[in-house]
Amino acid sequence: MAAEMRVSALVLAAESPYPLAGGGALRTASLLHYLALRYDVDLVVFRQPGAPDPGSQLPAGLVRPGVGGASCRCTTVAFAARALRNMVRVARRVPPLVDRFAGFGREIERALEGRQYDIGIVEHFWCAPYWEQVAKVCGRTVLDLHNIESVLDQRCAEVEGGARAWAHGVFSRAALKLERTWLPRFSEVLTASRSMRNARAPLRRGRA
Repeated sequence: MAAEMRVSALVLAAESPYPLAGGGALRTASLLHYLALRYDVDLVVFRQPGAPDPGSQLPAGLVRPGVGGASCRCTTVAFAARALRNMVRVARRVPPLVDRFAGFGREIERALEGRQYDIGIVEHFWCAPYWEQVAKVCGRTVLDLHNIESVLDQRCAEVEGGARAWAHGVFSRAALKLERTWLPRFSEVLTASRSMRNARAPLRRGRA
Protein backbone atom coordinates (compact mmCIF):
# COMPACT_ATOMS: atom_id res chain seq x y z
CA MET A 1 0.00 0.00 0.00
CA ALA A 2 2.81 2.42 0.88
CA ALA A 3 4.44 1.91 -2.50
CA GLU A 4 1.15 2.61 -4.26
CA MET A 5 0.77 5.91 -2.37
CA ARG A 6 4.24 7.27 -3.23
CA VAL A 7 4.16 10.41 -5.29
CA SER A 8 6.26 10.89 -8.40
CA ALA A 9 8.72 13.57 -9.46
CA LEU A 10 10.38 14.48 -12.73
CA VAL A 11 13.78 16.17 -12.87
CA LEU A 12 14.97 17.71 -16.13
CA ALA A 13 18.67 18.53 -15.89
CA ALA A 14 21.12 20.12 -18.31
CA GLU A 15 23.75 17.56 -17.35
CA SER A 16 24.08 14.41 -15.29
CA PRO A 17 25.19 15.14 -11.71
CA TYR A 18 27.38 12.04 -11.72
CA PRO A 19 30.31 11.78 -11.68
CA LEU A 20 30.28 14.61 -9.13
CA ALA A 21 32.31 17.55 -10.43
CA GLY A 22 31.64 21.13 -9.45
CA GLY A 23 29.02 22.99 -7.47
CA GLY A 24 26.26 22.57 -10.03
CA ALA A 25 26.56 18.79 -10.01
CA LEU A 26 26.60 18.73 -6.21
CA ARG A 27 23.46 20.85 -6.04
CA THR A 28 21.59 18.65 -8.52
CA ALA A 29 22.77 15.45 -6.83
CA SER A 30 21.66 16.75 -3.43
CA LEU A 31 18.24 17.55 -4.84
CA LEU A 32 17.92 14.08 -6.40
CA HIS A 33 18.82 12.35 -3.13
CA TYR A 34 16.32 14.50 -1.24
CA LEU A 35 13.56 13.71 -3.73
CA ALA A 36 14.37 9.99 -3.74
CA LEU A 37 13.44 9.78 -0.05
CA ARG A 38 9.93 11.00 -0.79
CA TYR A 39 9.20 10.43 -4.48
CA ASP A 40 9.59 7.95 -7.28
CA VAL A 41 11.98 9.99 -9.43
CA ASP A 42 12.47 10.06 -13.19
CA LEU A 43 15.46 11.93 -14.61
CA VAL A 44 15.88 13.33 -18.12
CA VAL A 45 19.29 14.78 -18.96
CA PHE A 46 21.25 16.07 -21.92
CA ARG A 47 24.48 14.39 -22.94
CA GLN A 48 27.32 14.98 -25.33
CA PRO A 49 27.62 12.76 -28.42
CA GLY A 50 29.56 9.64 -27.55
CA ALA A 51 29.20 10.14 -23.80
CA PRO A 52 28.15 7.19 -21.62
CA ASP A 53 24.50 6.62 -20.83
CA PRO A 54 23.84 9.03 -17.91
CA GLY A 55 21.75 6.39 -16.17
CA SER A 56 24.78 4.11 -15.88
CA GLN A 57 26.62 6.72 -13.80
CA LEU A 58 23.91 7.23 -11.19
CA PRO A 59 23.85 5.46 -7.81
CA ALA A 60 21.63 2.38 -7.89
CA GLY A 61 18.04 3.10 -6.95
CA LEU A 62 18.33 6.89 -7.11
CA VAL A 63 15.93 7.18 -10.06
CA ARG A 64 13.57 4.78 -11.78
CA PRO A 65 14.82 2.98 -14.87
CA GLY A 66 13.47 3.95 -18.26
CA VAL A 67 13.22 7.71 -18.46
CA GLY A 68 16.49 7.99 -16.56
CA GLY A 69 18.21 6.48 -19.57
CA ALA A 70 16.54 8.77 -22.09
CA SER A 71 18.71 11.72 -23.05
CA CYS A 72 18.95 14.49 -25.58
CA ARG A 73 22.12 15.18 -27.52
CA CYS A 74 23.79 18.57 -27.67
CA THR A 75 26.75 19.29 -29.91
CA THR A 76 30.36 19.99 -29.00
CA VAL A 77 32.55 22.31 -31.05
CA ALA A 78 36.21 23.29 -31.32
CA PHE A 79 37.38 26.57 -29.79
CA ALA A 80 37.31 28.56 -33.04
CA ALA A 81 33.86 27.28 -33.96
CA ARG A 82 32.67 28.02 -30.42
CA ALA A 83 33.90 31.60 -30.68
CA LEU A 84 32.12 32.00 -34.01
CA ARG A 85 28.95 30.54 -32.57
CA ASN A 86 29.06 33.00 -29.67
CA MET A 87 29.42 35.87 -32.13
CA VAL A 88 26.25 34.65 -33.82
CA ARG A 89 24.55 34.41 -30.42
CA VAL A 90 25.46 38.02 -29.71
CA ALA A 91 23.89 39.04 -33.00
CA ARG A 92 20.77 36.99 -32.22
CA ARG A 93 20.64 38.26 -28.62
CA VAL A 94 20.50 34.70 -27.20
CA PRO A 95 22.52 33.69 -24.09
CA PRO A 96 25.04 30.92 -24.99
CA LEU A 97 23.83 28.18 -22.67
CA VAL A 98 20.17 28.87 -23.40
CA ASP A 99 21.00 28.46 -27.08
CA ARG A 100 23.13 25.37 -26.50
CA PHE A 101 20.31 23.47 -24.81
CA ALA A 102 17.53 24.74 -27.09
CA GLY A 103 15.71 22.76 -29.74
CA PHE A 104 15.09 19.43 -28.01
CA GLY A 105 11.40 19.83 -27.25
CA ARG A 106 10.35 16.86 -29.38
CA GLU A 107 12.91 14.55 -27.77
CA ILE A 108 11.73 15.55 -24.31
CA GLU A 109 8.08 15.09 -25.27
CA ARG A 110 8.85 11.58 -26.52
CA ALA A 111 10.70 10.74 -23.30
CA LEU A 112 7.71 11.88 -21.22
CA GLU A 113 4.94 10.48 -23.41
CA GLY A 114 2.22 8.76 -21.38
CA ARG A 115 3.66 9.78 -18.01
CA GLN A 116 2.26 11.97 -15.24
CA TYR A 117 4.00 13.46 -12.20
CA ASP A 118 3.04 15.29 -9.05
CA ILE A 119 5.94 17.69 -9.46
CA GLY A 120 8.44 18.57 -12.16
CA ILE A 121 11.75 20.27 -11.43
CA VAL A 122 13.83 21.99 -14.09
CA GLU A 123 17.52 22.40 -13.22
CA HIS A 124 19.24 25.61 -14.39
CA PHE A 125 17.66 28.58 -16.09
CA TRP A 126 19.13 27.33 -19.38
CA CYS A 127 16.36 24.73 -19.53
CA ALA A 128 13.52 26.98 -18.36
CA PRO A 129 11.89 27.09 -21.85
CA TYR A 130 11.15 23.38 -21.46
CA TRP A 131 8.51 24.41 -18.95
CA GLU A 132 6.10 23.92 -21.85
CA GLN A 133 6.90 20.19 -22.07
CA VAL A 134 7.22 19.66 -18.31
CA ALA A 135 4.00 21.49 -17.39
CA LYS A 136 1.97 19.18 -19.63
CA VAL A 137 2.78 16.17 -17.47
CA CYS A 138 3.31 17.69 -13.99
CA GLY A 139 0.88 18.99 -11.40
CA ARG A 140 3.41 21.58 -10.18
CA THR A 141 6.55 22.97 -11.79
CA VAL A 142 9.70 24.18 -10.03
CA LEU A 143 12.70 25.97 -11.48
CA ASP A 144 15.95 25.43 -9.58
CA LEU A 145 18.14 28.46 -10.26
CA HIS A 146 21.84 27.83 -9.78
CA ASN A 147 22.51 31.44 -10.84
CA ILE A 148 20.53 34.43 -11.99
CA GLU A 149 21.99 34.62 -15.47
CA SER A 150 21.26 38.30 -16.08
CA VAL A 151 23.08 39.25 -12.88
CA LEU A 152 25.98 36.87 -13.58
CA ASP A 153 26.54 38.30 -17.06
CA GLN A 154 26.24 41.87 -15.80
CA ARG A 155 28.91 41.22 -13.18
CA CYS A 156 31.14 39.67 -15.82
CA ALA A 157 30.64 42.76 -17.98
CA GLU A 158 31.77 44.95 -15.09
CA VAL A 159 35.12 43.18 -14.70
CA GLU A 160 35.87 42.39 -18.35
CA GLY A 161 37.00 44.87 -20.96
CA GLY A 162 36.40 45.65 -24.60
CA ALA A 163 34.39 43.28 -26.76
CA ARG A 164 34.00 40.69 -23.99
CA ALA A 165 32.39 43.24 -21.69
CA TRP A 166 30.07 44.35 -24.47
CA ALA A 167 29.07 40.76 -25.25
CA HIS A 168 28.33 40.03 -21.59
CA GLY A 169 26.17 43.15 -21.51
CA VAL A 170 24.22 41.89 -24.52
CA PHE A 171 23.75 38.47 -22.92
CA SER A 172 22.72 40.05 -19.61
CA ARG A 173 19.92 42.03 -21.24
CA ALA A 174 18.84 38.99 -23.26
CA ALA A 175 18.78 36.82 -20.13
CA LEU A 176 16.76 39.43 -18.25
CA LYS A 177 14.13 39.40 -20.97
CA LEU A 178 13.92 35.61 -20.83
CA GLU A 179 13.79 35.61 -17.01
CA ARG A 180 10.81 37.97 -17.11
CA THR A 181 9.13 35.57 -19.54
CA TRP A 182 9.78 32.21 -17.90
CA LEU A 183 10.12 32.67 -14.14
CA PRO A 184 6.48 33.73 -13.60
CA ARG A 185 5.25 30.53 -15.29
CA PHE A 186 6.71 28.19 -12.68
CA SER A 187 4.78 27.26 -9.55
CA GLU A 188 7.92 27.86 -7.48
CA VAL A 189 11.47 29.07 -8.02
CA LEU A 190 14.35 27.77 -5.87
CA THR A 191 17.50 29.85 -5.33
CA ALA A 192 20.90 29.12 -3.84
CA SER A 193 21.03 32.08 -1.46
CA ARG A 194 18.95 34.83 0.14
CA SER A 195 20.53 37.45 -2.12
CA MET A 196 19.50 35.42 -5.17
CA ARG A 197 15.98 35.12 -3.77
CA ASN A 198 15.76 38.91 -3.36
CA ALA A 199 17.10 39.48 -6.86
CA ARG A 200 14.64 37.13 -8.53
CA ALA A 201 11.54 38.40 -6.64
CA PRO A 202 10.66 41.16 -9.16
CA LEU A 203 11.42 38.79 -12.05
CA ARG A 204 8.69 36.41 -10.85
CA ARG A 205 6.25 39.31 -11.14
CA GLY A 206 7.39 39.86 -14.70
CA ARG A 207 9.35 43.04 -14.08
CA ALA A 208 12.74 44.21 -12.83
